[in-house]
Amino acid sequence: AAACAVAEYAQDGAGAVEALVAGGGVPVLTSVLMGASLAGGGDDASGLMGALLAAGLQPLSPLKVAALRALVTVARYPQHRGQVAGSGVVGVLAMLLMAKQGGRPVQRGGVRALVLTALAETTTDH
Repeated sequence: AAACAVAEYAQDGAGAVEALVAGGGVPVLTSVLMGASLAGGGDDASGLMGALLAAGLQPLSPLKVAALRALVTVARYPQHRGQVAGSGVVGVLAMLLMAKQGGRPVQRGGVRALVLTALAETTTDH
């Protein structure tokens, strides 16, 4: 529920995105995507390794989907794109996109499209 509120907040416009970035929201959202809980815990290395492993095993949870939506919204603003791209999340996004089990993608449908959008927003200049 908290990440859904963050995602909705970030989609409310430029002022909301600026407030989210100024309040340190990008590292929090990135940490959630990389396996940290909202309560915290785990270091960056175990979070990245856990996120890469989880990307190959299971679909994203609703919390991680909401965090990803918020990061996509932030990355649409050129002045913040570098912060999202430089957070280390691009490797996790690539793994999410490529992960397969039994010849089928682990992430399916709208989540797969969201991951592809996130990669496009964080790795290209508009």
